[in-house]
Amino acid sequence: MVLRASGAPVWANCPGSTALSKFEKGDTPESLEGDLAHMLAAEIGKGRIRVNDSLEAVNMSLSPLNKTGLLVTEDIFDMAKTAAAYCGAKAAGGIWETWVNGASLPEGVQGTADYLGYDPKTETLHVIDEKYGFVSVEAVGNWQLVCYAVGALDFPQFSQAKHVHLHIVQPRDYVGEAFKVWELTRSEISELTAELHRRTASARSGTPSNTGSQCKHCESRVFCGAFRKSKAAVLETITPNPEDVPLDALGAEYEYIKRAEALVVSARKAFGDLILSKIEGGEPVQGWQIGRTGGRRYWSADIDEIKAVAGMTGLDLIQEKPISITSAWKNTAARPLIESLVKKSEGSKKLVPFKPTEVFK
Repeated sequence: MVLRASGAPVWANCPGSTALSKFEKGDTPESLEGDLAHMLAAEIGKGRIRVNDSLEAVNMSLSPLNKTGLLVTEDIFDMAKTAAAYCGAKAAGGIWETWVNGASLPEGVQGTADYLGYDPKTETLHVIDEKYGFVSVEAVGNWQLVCYAVGALDFPQFSQAKHVHLHIVQPRDYVGEAFKVWELTRSEISELTAELHRRTASARSGTPSNTGSQCKHCESRVFCGAFRKSKAAVLETITPNPEDVPLDALGAEYEYIKRAEALVVSARKAFGDLILSKIEGGEPVQGWQIGRTGGRRYWSADIDEIKAVAGMTGLDLIQEKPISITSAWKNTAARPLIESLVKKSEGSKKLVPFKPTEVFK
């Protein structure tokens, strides 16, 4: 059984995940953006793309490698530059995007390390993993990094390291820190290697699963009863009454609820559309069937017929009203005259993010 190092946060913490069925997640806009940022950081680190290049030049240089279908944006470029600079500062001349499957790793455990570098002055191996998501990822206790470190120490150029520093570079970690490190001695790595072997053996045994932060990226979660129960419990933790939340936590709680709302609305539509298409295609989906809304009434007759009925009944079926202001506003020549006929309301109140720096502009 092959166990990818990138999946270590799942299988090392939840052995039961390997025994359950898997589902193909496929690429997402987020994963593709991450792939592009990783690729760009490596190209910058190797000196093939310069930090002062224009976006047009960057996209042209990256074009032969870029299979994501996305273009490098200013945001992605900035994040990649940050990652490349951090790696170079910790250990210049390291190895980018390196396949790691050393003999010290449990059989079948393998993966691609973002950056491996050695500082001879401090006899330290630096293992750096780039993350481009918003959910904070810690370095301490990170089994993906442990896998890379154990495998990297089998490389001849790193075998004499007395210290191992495991790093997370995460430019979008707005809750924690963008740069996190777990500093270990060689003897501590030896202890973790033994624990990694134990956890790998446990993962292959398929013992019962448990829930935690590892569930987010688990390919078995939709088949996991423990995860379903956990989801229901988390849903119930949302407080519908804001009066129950302290003032200093009110803004943060609102932000989390807004993000959850956006994710849930998007997911609900995607799931609903797929279920509808499955049922229409003759594939039953447990618990659901196609129903019909009441529908809405609309005029099926033309304007002359409606006017005729209005004349016979005395009903006011035809009402005159001005065209929309938006349409009228397109006539730039008449706009000064139209403006004299229009008033603008104050607008309804809405919450917008507050940026303290704007005060000092």
